[in-house]
Amino acid sequence: MQKIEQTDNEIKAVTAELKRVHKITQDYANKVWEESPVAFTAEQIKVRAKELAAEIKEKHPQGTNPVLITLLDGGIPFARDVEDALNELEYIYTPATMQVSSYGNKTTGGKVNIIAESKVPLGGRHVIFLDDVCETAHTYLEVRKHLKKAGPESISLMVMVDKEQEKPRDENYSPEYAGFKARLLFLIGKGLDLFKRLRQTQEIRMVDPEKLDQEILATIETEGPLNKQLQELIAQKGALELELSSFKEEQPSSPGTNRHGMYGATVPQPVAKKEESKDSQEEARNISYFS
Repeated sequence: MQKIEQTDNEIKAVTAELKRVHKITQDYANKVWEESPVAFTAEQIKVRAKELAAEIKEKHPQGTNPVLITLLDGGIPFARDVEDALNELEYIYTPATMQVSSYGNKTTGGKVNIIAESKVPLGGRHVIFLDDVCETAHTYLEVRKHLKKAGPESISLMVMVDKEQEKPRDENYSPEYAGFKARLLFLIGKGLDLFKRLRQTQEIRMVDPEKLDQEILATIETEGPLNKQLQELIAQKGALELELSSFKEEQPSSPGTNRHGMYGATVPQPVAKKEESKDSQEEARNISYFS
């Protein structure tokens, strides 16, 4: 019980610290957002989404029914605008989603792991991959290589922002569809997150990394380790509670209900009184009468 209480107190302490970090992170993200200049307005983004929808319809006429795969999570806001524009055109398409993770950095790339596949069969279909931004294109090229195994008719990439690179991309690749082109800027908003926040905003803004507060950034970076610590403590508490529950099940409901007692010692049992014979009882009565 003492260990469980101690672990529970640790869980409360870590949770309280996480709440403090969450508030600092959200407040600072809001501050950075307010102080950052606009790169592309919400209206500009919607206009480009409509233009891109028209390009899709022109390249893949009605009846082609292409598969539009949105990359989670960053591609969701932009994909929603494109799909809304296609719906206004009464254009038929098949929506789908896919989730991947990349281990490495944005300069050299790294291993791409497919977390969630598209549930739509792609054989013989035209596939358009929707994402928020294209930088090195490493992730997309790896995903494209993977998707080709499904036998699609074609695969293309549509991004909200195509970031120009200092070095040529692999295969000298450029997205087939791009809403905007931008220099190597730190962009946030409309799917492009800042500290895992601000994806839901409707415009894109530019951030100067040199102006970010390093002390606050150090605090924000503790969110990941704190979450990991919290998960470990919760698992530890669960294991302790299970151990305690198993121990209780092995014990009797109350002392003395089992001849072996609580700790395995033999509990003395009451000796049954020997029943006297009828002759003995009669003899005793006769003695009492003539005494």
